[in-house]
Amino acid sequence: MARIKSAENAKDPATGRPLPHGVNCRGLRQHRAWKLLNGQRIIRTFDTARLARAWLEETSVKVREGRHIDVRALDGLVLRTLIERYRDECLAHRDADRTGHIPALLRDPIADLKLSRLTVPEVRGFRGRQGKDLAPATVVKRLNLLASILNHAMSEWDVPLTLNPASGRMIKRPTGADRKRNRRLVEDAPEGPTPPTATNTTEASEYERLLAAVTSESHPDDVWFVRWAIE
Repeated sequence: MARIKSAENAKDPATGRPLPHGVNCRGLRQHRAWKLLNGQRIIRTFDTARLARAWLEETSVKVREGRHIDVRALDGLVLRTLIERYRDECLAHRDADRTGHIPALLRDPIADLKLSRLTVPEVRGFRGRQGKDLAPATVVKRLNLLASILNHAMSEWDVPLTLNPASGRMIKRPTGADRKRNRRLVEDAPEGPTPPTATNTTEASEYERLLAAVTSESHPDDVWFVRWAIE
């Protein structure tokens, strides 16, 4: 591996400021930061020198406090691998997720991200793309499914993610997804034992329309089951 270091007096072409030690610029949005850990050189690439310097500072703090985790394994894993493994191992009896939500996750560009690049902004972009054509409740379902996949990978497959960028603590869920449906009748039941027919329901109450809907010549007793259930 070629030795990577910041040239003395090298400047960031985007800002004109000197690059911090341990960072060099390889081109547009290619600021490479390196740090020697346990005798091995760790390299990360960032869009800006500011992000590269922040990574260096954060890594230094974690090393001093004994909290550093070597995440080089994340560079060799893409999210698609976790989604497919979770589908095969954990969703054997959940056909709705296997045939609906999982394929939707695999079709989205987020599935082809390396885990080292899976960040909160990337998940926020996923939320925006899903929200263009789907109801808020469906978007929440897919965000929660993605969060469950990452949680399972961290706890059961020893994937060294330091945080779950799809969790509710990190990503706000769309509003309106938890709106409850009204399951109560709007009006009181009419007096009298005779249910209305299907032909006079234009001005009927909700209760009357319900009785008309269940009235059937082949099952005439259904209307009494409805009455009894409501009472």
